[in-house]
Amino acid sequence: MSPSGGRHQSRAFQLVFEDEDVVVVDKAAGVLTVPTPRRERFTLVDEVSRYLSRSPRITKEAFIVHRLDRETSGLVVFGKSPRARDRLCERWSEHQRSYAAVVAGIVIDDEGTIGSRLVTDARSLTRRSSGTDAGEEAITLFRVLQRVDSATLLSVVLQTGKRNQIRVHLRERGHPILGDDRYGGVALHRRWDDRRLGLHAQLLAFPHPRTAALLRFDTGLPPTFAAFVDGARVKR
Repeated sequence: MSPSGGRHQSRAFQLVFEDEDVVVVDKAAGVLTVPTPRRERFTLVDEVSRYLSRSPRITKEAFIVHRLDRETSGLVVFGKSPRARDRLCERWSEHQRSYAAVVAGIVIDDEGTIGSRLVTDARSLTRRSSGTDAGEEAITLFRVLQRVDSATLLSVVLQTGKRNQIRVHLRERGHPILGDDRYGGVALHRRWDDRRLGLHAQLLAFPHPRTAALLRFDTGLPPTFAAFVDGARVKR
């Protein structure tokens, strides 16, 4: 099968790339990557598997490599066989990922690093920095792309990939992501649709599991992000 992309679109995802070994999709916000113990049926892995099963392919199942939070949109890669999945996972440290984040307030530093150890609150099941040696090490890099009226567009790179890491770190830095009712509290903006989390996995690059050639994908900014930034007054 020759590489293809962009021709299939559903409520759950848009196809970005597909060949014999991998499928890369742009996940819609609000879609679970995999089922929880509640056994939800409308999940990304199920919808991609359903897409694969509809045409005369040998592969009928998508094999999970990594996840995005339900509220986060953006790029996700699946293996089309257990072997492809395993090879992608084995070389996961060579993957490159960056996110676009729209956060509350004006971020003063042009760039920076946020590091902490994350633990889960047993009562609320939310995450926070422990302030001790307990928990999982989490390191987030950020760079300001544009400062707008009472908000900032950031490029965010993960050095570690822990659950809710970006959302926790930016909230604790004093700049929660817009639309984040879990970690944002009152992180509101009069021009932002708070039904949408301002976090998008924009860039994904990884070695191909069969050829080791570097594959790189960049969705650009989602239309809602671009419209927000273009319509806001730029801070000078």
